[in-house]
Amino acid sequence: MSVTTRRLTVVVSALVLGLTVAVAPKARADVDVRTPYEGQVSCDPRPKPGVTAFIALVRTRYKTGYMGTYRPCASDTSEHYDSRAMDWMLSVKKPAEKAIAYKMTRWMSADGGFNARRFGISYMIYDHKVWKMYRPERGWAAYTGAVPHTDHVHFSFSWDGAMKRTSRWTGRANKVIDLGPCQVYAGQFAPLWTRIRTAPCPTRLAKAPASAYRVESRLLGRTNPRWPLQAH
Repeated sequence: MSVTTRRLTVVVSALVLGLTVAVAPKARADVDVRTPYEGQVSCDPRPKPGVTAFIALVRTRYKTGYMGTYRPCASDTSEHYDSRAMDWMLSVKKPAEKAIAYKMTRWMSADGGFNARRFGISYMIYDHKVWKMYRPERGWAAYTGAVPHTDHVHFSFSWDGAMKRTSRWTGRANKVIDLGPCQVYAGQFAPLWTRIRTAPCPTRLAKAPASAYRVESRLLGRTNPRWPLQAH
């Protein structure tokens, strides 16, 4: 190789490297901030705009599979109870449905979860595996929960994703993490979400005041003397 050719090769290589460093990371640097796990602490059946918009988008694109969000609150922890989760019924026993589920979830988790962060998806579960936006280095890890998720894909959203504040909807990368509502008393549901909260919740909670009176829960449409003293 001549000196001139070698110099040209070095110059071109430097330009390509410069473009790679300058352009590619810049596009990823503008993605939404990665949020920590934000487990459900409130019982909130109100539809969340980000989840509703996500369902509409998926339904329009794929036109298959029932999709559900809210479930009546129980004593375990589930983002379904505050309407920040979505189940998409796609069975691993049906090749066409399984192919759609894998294509969509792998697209979400690819490139360090770039697309999941843009939608504000906290984690996904399907076919004995789970992927977490807050632990992307683990990739799709084995899921050992009681429900194997072989008949549906589960999506849980961060509060920013649920409230439609992420870049997929706003066009701007979200940099402020909404940590959601805080519990006031131990063993009780937190008050309903009303505004963005960026400060951590208290770690030491007071015991709930005792009362001999029955408390009616309009959220569940029933009267329960223990409500809402159900631990999560």
